[in-house]
Amino acid sequence: MKLILKIAAGILLASLILFGLRLLVLSAFLSGMKNIGDDALNKQRQLMVERQQKEKETERMKIERDRQAKEKARLEAEAKRQKALAWGKYYQEPEDCLVFQSDAHMVACVDNKKKARKEFDRLYDQGKIR
Repeated sequence: MKLILKIAAGILLASLILFGLRLLVLSAFLSGMKNIGDDALNKQRQLMVERQQKEKETERMKIERDRQAKEKARLEAEAKRQKALAWGKYYQEPEDCLVFQSDAHMVACVDNKKKARKEFDRLYDQGKIR
């Protein structure tokens, strides 16, 4: 009977030891899985932060391009206005071209204006007229 109790106690002790080892292995496995999950979560957060930063940078660049385009358009409009003012000062319609007497007279006046415009554009582009 003593031998049976010793064997039973040995089996019980071995079962407890195996149960404890299984708990340790399971605990280590769960800890490792938690670390893997935490790493994946941290990586996902980092990717989200990087994507948000890229979106902000893209938006900032778009705003800057829009601002530059508006500034360029404003400068071009101002240059056209200045050129139109200079043309108005440069070219005075001849009095005989204010009222056309014939089609040939109209063609001559239009040709005269075209020649004057070409000469004005050439001088304006060279900076001789402002």
